[in-house]
Amino acid sequence: MEPAYNFDSYLQQQSGNWFESDAFLQACLETWVGSGWHDRAESLGRLGGRLVDEYDPLARRAARPEHLPRLVPYDGYGRRVDTVQMAGETERLLQSFYDARPYRKPTWELYTRMFLYAQLGEAGTLCSAVCTDGLVRALRALGETAVHRRMLDELENGAHGAQFITEIQGGCDVGRNVVRAEPQADGQSWRLYGQKWFCSNIIADHFAVTARPEDAPPGGRGVALFVVPAWHESRRNGYRIDRLKEKLGTQNLPTAEVQFDGALAYSLGALDAGIANLLRYVISTSRFGCAIGAAGYLARIARDVELYADFREAFGQSIRRYPVIAREVEAIKQAARQLLAGCLRLWSLWDAVEAGQADARAKTRLRIMMMLNKMVCSRRSSTMLHRALLIFGGNGIDLGFTPASVFLRDSIVNEIWEGPHSLMLANALRDLGRAVPSYPVTEFVADCARSADAPALAASLEEILKLADPARSLRFESWAEELVDAWQVAAVEQVEAR
Repeated sequence: MEPAYNFDSYLQQQSGNWFESDAFLQACLETWVGSGWHDRAESLGRLGGRLVDEYDPLARRAARPEHLPRLVPYDGYGRRVDTVQMAGETERLLQSFYDARPYRKPTWELYTRMFLYAQLGEAGTLCSAVCTDGLVRALRALGETAVHRRMLDELENGAHGAQFITEIQGGCDVGRNVVRAEPQADGQSWRLYGQKWFCSNIIADHFAVTARPEDAPPGGRGVALFVVPAWHESRRNGYRIDRLKEKLGTQNLPTAEVQFDGALAYSLGALDAGIANLLRYVISTSRFGCAIGAAGYLARIARDVELYADFREAFGQSIRRYPVIAREVEAIKQAARQLLAGCLRLWSLWDAVEAGQADARAKTRLRIMMMLNKMVCSRRSSTMLHRALLIFGGNGIDLGFTPASVFLRDSIVNEIWEGPHSLMLANALRDLGRAVPSYPVTEFVADCARSADAPALAASLEEILKLADPARSLRFESWAEELVDAWQVAAVEQVEAR
C-alpha cells in the first residue's frame, strides 16, 4: 500500500554533489587558497558526487546500533588477540579516505576533504583522519631517525594514526601522567608501562603517546612524547585493550582503555619538551580538526533543514512560512557559513606560520585563536544542531530519516575532545596576559575582528585584564565568544567582498 504522504521530492533535492553545489565553499577556497584550487576541482568534484551517491548510505548504515565496534579479546583457541571488529561500512569509508593519500596533498585540500567527509557524520572516519594529521605533523617536524621516517612514509601512504594521552588520574592535566618509559640498551628505543584511559581510533597503526621517563622530574617537564607502532613482529606491541568505551556520541569510533606492558616506543623530540611538542603538533592540529568537523556538520544539516522546511507542510502551508522557523533556518545557515569561513581564515594564518612567513604576533594570534575557535565552533555546532532537530520535529530523532541526531551526539563529544571549554578559556586568557606588553590589546583585536567590532572588543578586554579572578575568568568567557564571532564575520565579509 502506498503511504499517505511521501518524501520523494525532498529526497530528490538532497541528491547532487556536495562540492560542486557548494558555492560558498568554493568562494572560501578562492579567497584563501587562490586560483590554485581549480587544479584540484575535478578530483574534489568526483569526491562530492561519491559522498552523496555511495558514501552517505554507508555512513547511515554504519550508525545503526548493530554495526557499532565490538571488542573480541580472545580467539577460539583462548589466545589473547584484542581484535576490534568494525562495521564493513566504516572500513570502506576509511579506505576511501586513505586511498586518496590526503597527507601527501596540500593542507587546504586535506581540510576540504575533512570538511566534506564530516558531512557524512561518520566519526570512525573523521576522527581517524584528524588523529593521523597530528601524528604526521609531529613526525615531519621532530622525526630524526630511520624509524621515524619509515612511520611517516607509512602514514603518508595509507596507515592510520592515533594519540593516547589521557590517564585516569589527570584527564586534561597531562602533567600528572604516570605511564612509565624505560630506556633500552640500544639507546634508541623505550618500553612503556601503565594505563591510558581514553584511546580513540584504537585500530590505528601508530600511536602518539605521552609517558614519563625514569628519573624525569615531576610535573609537565617530566612528560615526554613517544611514537608507538601498534604491531611488532606480527603481534600487538606490548599492550592490551581492556574494554571499549560506551559513549554518548562518536559511537562508530572505537575508543578504548589500554594497558601498556612493555610496548616498544621511540621518543619524538626532546624528552623535556614532550608537552610543548604535543600541544604544538598534535593537540592544536586536533583542535582545528574538531572545528572543521563542526563546520561540516552544520553545512550538511543547514542544507537538509532548509530543504525540509520548504518541503514540509503544516496547517495548509510550508513550515518555512512560519516566522519562527524561517528565523531558525536562516540562523543555522548563517552559523554554517561563519564556521567554515572562520576555519579557513584560521588555516591561512596557520599555513603562513608553519611556512615561516609570519611574525611573533601572528604566532600568538594563531595559538589563541586555535583554542577559542575550537571552543566556539564545537559549542555553536551543538546549539544549532539542537535547533535543527526542532524543525525536523519527530522525524529529527528517527535515525532512518536524518542523521541530525547522530550529528548532535557527536558534536557534544566534539566539545570535550582536546580539552573542554574551561581549559581553552584558561589557557587563552593566560596567553593573552603574557602577550599584552609586546602585543597591545587594541592591535591584537584589530588583527582578529572587523573594524566595526574592534574598538568595543578591545575596550572590554582591557577592562577584563585589570580584574582579579574569579571575575576576570568569568567575564572572559563571553568576551571570547564575541571575539570568535567577530573573527568569523570578518571572514565571511572577506569572502563576500571578492
